[in-house]
Amino acid sequence: MASCSKLLSCLCMDGDNVKALMLFDKIHRKIKLRSPSSPGETQNKDKSIMIASTFWSEMKCKGVEPDVVCYTVLIDQYCRTNNLQDAIRIFDEMIDTGLEPDNVTYTALISGYCRRGYVEKAVTLVDEMSSRGIQPDSHTISTLEHYGILKAMRIMRRKELCGSSG
Repeated sequence: MASCSKLLSCLCMDGDNVKALMLFDKIHRKIKLRSPSSPGETQNKDKSIMIASTFWSEMKCKGVEPDVVCYTVLIDQYCRTNNLQDAIRIFDEMIDTGLEPDNVTYTALISGYCRRGYVEKAVTLVDEMSSRGIQPDSHTISTLEHYGILKAMRIMRRKELCGSSG
């Protein structure tokens, strides 16, 4: 199980979340993981998030401690399937365990906020990144540009500068 976590980590670090999820699926089928407790609960979730969540639970049951990459994959999948509350819960859990989110983790959550229209929360997260010494990379910038956030941030900062000088 630990080598699977390392392989998943490598795939995710390479930015290949599709292959990582395919691996989740293969592992799911090979070791015949338990299905979630309530069938109604699973009907509302995307298959990929079900697989990731189940695999996540099994990792924890087997004593495999998830690393930043594992947390990030789950956060990203929750964000992509509009399960923002679960993404935030996992993000907070990651920090509570003593792990520091990296640029990829922040970008996944920023993207989730942007998809749901929570622009102010996305901007707050960018500010939090910067305060922790993590500079947005090209993927973060691309996400912000895609949702028009970067332009909005520049305009807000210009207004702040003009307001404070006059």
